Amino acid sequence: MRAARRSKGVSVPDLARVIVGSNDADAIAAMVQKIYSYEKISAKQKPVEQPRGKTMEQLATALGVSVEWLRDGKATSGNHISDETIVALDENMVTPNLTGEQRETKYSRKTVPIYGRAAGGREGRFILNGEKVGEILRPPSLEAVAEGYVVEQSGDSMSPAIKDGYKVYVNPKRPYHRGSLVVVQIKTGVDNEFDGYAKEFVSFSRKELILEQYNPPKQLRFAANLVESIHAIVGVEF
Repeated sequence: MRAARRSKGVSVPDLARVIVGSNDADAIAAMVQKIYSYEKISAKQKPVEQPRGKTMEQLATALGVSVEWLRDGKATSGNHISDETIVALDENMVTPNLTGEQRETKYSRKTVPIYGRAAGGREGRFILNGEKVGEILRPPSLEAVAEGYVVEQSGDSMSPAIKDGYKVYVNPKRPYHRGSLVVVQIKTGVDNEFDGYAKEFVSFSRKELILEQYNPPKQLRFAANLVESIHAIVGVEF
C-alpha cells in the first residue's frame, strides 16, 4: 500500500481525507491511524493488518490498484502495479514531479533541512528562527521541491494524526484548503523568530486565522496581522 501511495505522491492525511469523504476531523484522524497500521510490514514482509470490505475497495480506487493487488500483491483483475514496479518504488522511491507530468523521476539522495525546536505547552508550539537543527534524506513528497523542509512535532496536540516526535514534511508551494494539515508561522515580536504550529486549517480572513487542534479538541485563533506564512503538510513519518 505504501508503494502505491508514494507512487501517486499522496500523503497519508490526504488519502485519509479521500476515504472519509468529509472534513470530519475525528474521522480523518482515525483513518490516518488505520492507514499507518495497514502500511506496517512484519518481519516476514507481510502486512501486519489489512483493510476489509468497503475500506479495501475505497483504498484500491483511490490508489488506482485492484482490490486483489492491494490484498495479496498479485494482479488478478483491473488496474494494478506490477511486481517489478513495486521493487522500483521501494528502491528508488518513484514519484510524479510537481508539474503534473506523469514521467517517473528517481528519488534524489539529497537532504532536506529540519527546522524548529520544541517550546513546550499543550498546543505543540515550536520555535522557527531559520536555524537548521538537522537534516534527513529528502522524502519522495519533497523531491523537486527546493523550498521543502521538515519540522518535528512537539507534543501530542495533533495525535493520532501527528504524534510527538513525528517528522512533518512541508511543501510551501502546495495549495491548502479547509481540512488540510498545515504548518503556520506566527510573529512573536522578535526579529526573524516565529512560533510554529502544525494544525488543521479551518479558515483565514482579514481578521483572523483559525486552526483546529485534535488533542484536546479546540480551535486556535490568531490575529491576521500576526500570520507570517501558512504551508501545506504533505506527509508525516515516525
